[in-house]
Formats: sequence, structure tokens, C-alpha cells
Amino acid sequence: MLSFGNTTATIFVVGPDELGGRGDVSTKAESLAKETGRDIHEIIIELFMPNKGETTDLIGLPKVYDYECHNMKATPFMISVLTGMYPKMFKLFHNCDGVVATSNRLFEPESNDTFKSYYERSGRSYYVVGPLALTSTDQLSRERSSDRDAVKRFLGRMLQKRGERSVIYVSFGSTYWPLNVEASWKVIKIICEKQIPMIFVHNDEYGRPPMPNSLRAELETSRSVLITTWAPQNMVLGHKATAWFLTHCGLNSISESLSHGIPMIGWPADVDQPINAMYIGDLKHNVGYELLEVLQRDESKPLYRGYTPSGTLEAIEKEFTTVLQNAFGRDGAEKRHNAERFKEELSGLWDEDGDAQMELRRFIKDYLS
Repeated sequence: MLSFGNTTATIFVVGPDELGGRGDVSTKAESLAKETGRDIHEIIIELFMPNKGETTDLIGLPKVYDYECHNMKATPFMISVLTGMYPKMFKLFHNCDGVVATSNRLFEPESNDTFKSYYERSGRSYYVVGPLALTSTDQLSRERSSDRDAVKRFLGRMLQKRGERSVIYVSFGSTYWPLNVEASWKVIKIICEKQIPMIFVHNDEYGRPPMPNSLRAELETSRSVLITTWAPQNMVLGHKATAWFLTHCGLNSISESLSHGIPMIGWPADVDQPINAMYIGDLKHNVGYELLEVLQRDESKPLYRGYTPSGTLEAIEKEFTTVLQNAFGRDGAEKRHNAERFKEELSGLWDEDGDAQMELRRFIKDYLS
């Protein structure tokens, strides 16, 4: 039995050709290497990270160009991952007895139904048991109590001084950081200069780029900013003071945000995140903003939707400033309404007769009883 998160991205990366996936990359690469004499690792990178400008039909989304589906760079680390791990993943996906997907049918209805049909055609099982996100802010770990208490005090103070839905929560997860590091500092500075209350999670211990001393000094002197090395994300997203979540668009973060009805500003790094960002934006659910100028590619290329990001620092600053203005206006209110609707519908998945509850019972009956 195999488990994975984002279904659409999984299909794109290791799904079969018939579903629009990369297919058996190892076999394809070996064949091309024999035919052309090229390095097999180079071919694997091209197949996993297509950059031809061909349109691809991501299940559940409008047409996009192939290079819109990833931000990954062919670094030595990424080459080792793609050539070592992904061929093994493909074999697992196509030889396993079944799949437990931690996605959910509200966020990715079409791709989950497609994958379910694909596996069941070969007599295998497919269970969708998401979202796996806490909705009670009382269910908190007792670890790092000083960080937790500082965050709680800050949220309470901002609620009293600035009111409900006033704080931006900024966290890029436990592993990732924006590829454009300079732009990340610029965006944080913009939020601070506009005096928008902000919780900013940054920890040098986990390979994060060191914050410029001048920026740190500016943030630490602002009474509307809290820098923390860790935050109890569930508590933050469930607090009345929290308005927006600036996120790398990992599926766990998206699930937690929507489970609390909090709209997002998506700044994806790589792996499944660019596709997740499409889902939260105007292409699908309209529960947030998909930042376009921050997409890191070797050169400026047009998006299928008719926009060509330049990726310059000036363009990123302009886009993010506009997003902030819209987020606290009528457009942002619409996205918040959509996110709150998601909250209600997601909670229903774990009702007694909810989709996730029934899928989990089916899995327990099939494999554990």
C-alpha cells in the first residue's frame, strides 16, 4: 500500500502516459540514450522537467505550458533526486496493491476520480482520506512553549489594536524557501513598510538564507511584526486576527489554511507547489493569489493564460504591492468568502457519512479487519 498527497502533481510527475503523466521515464531515457549517445541523466532531467513549451492538460485545470508545472532547477541535488528516487517511485506507483491519498475530493475532484478509476481498472484499491488537518486550536503540542506563547500574545495584541483579519502569516514550510532570495526579503520589507501586522517564520537552523541585518533590525523595531523561529500553525490559522497566509503552497499548509477558512498568497518553490498554487488561484478555486512574477525559470516565458512574467525585482515588487492592496479590498473579500465556504465543506468530509470518513472505514475494512 502506497500513500501520497497532491494527486494532480503526482499524476504529472509519475503518472502513466495515458493520464498525461511522464510515464516510465527510466525506460524512455535508456532507449533515448542508446539511440542518441547522450547522457542518460541529462535525458531524465528533460523528461521530468519538460521545458519545450508544449501544452499539457493537467486534470482539473485549464491548459498550461509544460514548464509552468515546475520551478525546479537542474542542480546537482535535484539531479540526484530525479535520477535516484523518481524511477523507484514510478515502479512503486505502478506495482503497489493500492493507494491511500491524503488529498481530498473537494480540492482535487477530477484527478482523484481519474486516479481511482485507473487503479480500480487493474483490481487495485484507491482511498482518499484527506484533509488530514487539525481544526481545533486546542490540539496543540506542548513543545516550544515560549515560541507558542509569544505568538499567542502577539495575535491577541493585534486583535485588540487592529481588529479581526488584520495579520499576515508568512511561512514557507519546514523545508523550502523562495528560489529568489532577494525577492523574499523585498516582499517582507514591503509588508513591514505598509505596517500590516505580520508573523514571519524564519529559522537559520534549517538551511534558511540568513536574513540581512538591516532588514532584521527594521522588523525587530516594528511593533506590528513578530519574527519567530517556529509557529503553532494551527493556532495561527484558527485565530480571529489572522487574515492571510503567505505560503509555499505545500499541500499540508493549503489543507490547514482552508480548514480554517484562511485565503492564501501562493509563492511556490518546486515539486508539487507550482501546481498547488494554480489550484488556489483564479485557474481553479479562487481562494487566494498565485504569484506569477516570482516563478524562477531560466528566461522569461509566456504563460498559457496570456501573461509573460519578467521576474525582475521591480516587477515582483509591483505585483506583490497590487496583491496586498487587492487582498484587503473587495477582491480579497471574495476569495475569503470562497475559503470560508471550503472550510464548511471540508469539515463535512469527516462527518459520520462524510467522504473521508467513509473512505477511511473502507480502508480499515479492506486491510485491517
